[in-house]
Amino acid sequence: MRKIALLCASFVLATTAIGFVSGCQQQNNGLDKSEQQMADRLTEIAQKSGGDWNKVSQADKDYVVNQICHGSVQSAEILVAMKAHKPQPVTPGARPGQQ
Repeated sequence: MRKIALLCASFVLATTAIGFVSGCQQQNNGLDKSEQQMADRLTEIAQKSGGDWNKVSQADKDYVVNQICHGSVQSAEILVAMKAHKPQPVTPGARPGQQ
């Protein structure tokens, strides 16, 4: 029993040490600086509007549509709603997964 406890403790210490040496304590989401700035601004827009596209300012709408969604208003609306964790309304009569 004592050997198992020592083995577990050794494993925990070793994996913790490897994590610190390899740098896994740093958050790296794979985005470069400009992509991270876009993501941060989108989060800010979604939080300010509560996910409601009608509450997004015209300047922010232009930014999301043109800079993030490459001209697609529908994609921009969905993106803002999803970023605010507000699901889009279901189209009446649509089958599940189809809107």
